[in-house]
Amino acid sequence: MDTAPLVPNVRVLLASAPDGAPPAAHPLAVPDSFPADIVRACTGADPVGTAPGEDPLGSARALLADPEVSAVLLLTRQESPAVQTQPGIVVGSLERCCGPDGADHLMVLLLAAQHPPRARLLVVVGARGGLGASTFLLHLARACHARGSGVAIVDADPAGGLGLLLGDGVLPGLRWADLPDDEPAFRPEKLTTALPAWLGMPVLTGDGRGGPRDPQQLRPALDALRAQHDLVLLDLPRGWPAPPGATVLLVSGLDLRSAVAAELWRPGSRRRQRRPRRPLRRIWRVRASPRRPGCTRWCASSVRT
Repeated sequence: MDTAPLVPNVRVLLASAPDGAPPAAHPLAVPDSFPADIVRACTGADPVGTAPGEDPLGSARALLADPEVSAVLLLTRQESPAVQTQPGIVVGSLERCCGPDGADHLMVLLLAAQHPPRARLLVVVGARGGLGASTFLLHLARACHARGSGVAIVDADPAGGLGLLLGDGVLPGLRWADLPDDEPAFRPEKLTTALPAWLGMPVLTGDGRGGPRDPQQLRPALDALRAQHDLVLLDLPRGWPAPPGATVLLVSGLDLRSAVAAELWRPGSRRRQRRPRRPLRRIWRVRASPRRPGCTRWCASSVRT
């Protein structure tokens, strides 16, 4: 039985095609390692290419003129001029899509083109334990939800600490352990409806089986939730880097320990560079003996020279 394409409104455009390539918006001979079957299965159409010397952005805009096309995935070659992502145009690397993980990377790009992340990502992290960062995140989520914003909550704590705070208010649904570890992307509408909800907000947290193992596991879930909501709140454990483009709220106390921990975690902070240490030299000095007045002794001391 035929299934509907995953991203029917997306077209894939290969830029900087070799000499002899057909004009834009016509099928072309793609590299053997390029997963063209993924493009056909997901979009229902073959990839198209630009003619030699043709502006890839102009070709992408021409494809967007079709009312049935909502986004274009533009794949450029390494030697091509840099092209910036624009509304409706997602730019990716053709070489990366031809690599060992090319099929997974292509799926991520296609889903990003069909469902571009629009939500603001807000990261809440405590400078140290016991400051109430997770509790503050829940109050913030409830306040934003009450103002009419679409809010999603993600708990990145490997121990699933946020789920303990939510208590019995969380409905049954998928946890981190139920999601496949190697999934490159999730369909936003499927993931949102499969997660448990707290006061009408989807929550992705851990349980007794654990949470995410590393920061790289966060990206597919965050991208999917950001495509369906206005605000995504991330409870980030200490020591993990904040995702690119996120706004960080660092919760700290009014004590020296919290201040030092906050300074060490602060994103973009550079530790003060130490001066190069000079070599040690041993110098013998004559010192007066404190027990025998009038007597002296030789003492060795190490100094920096």
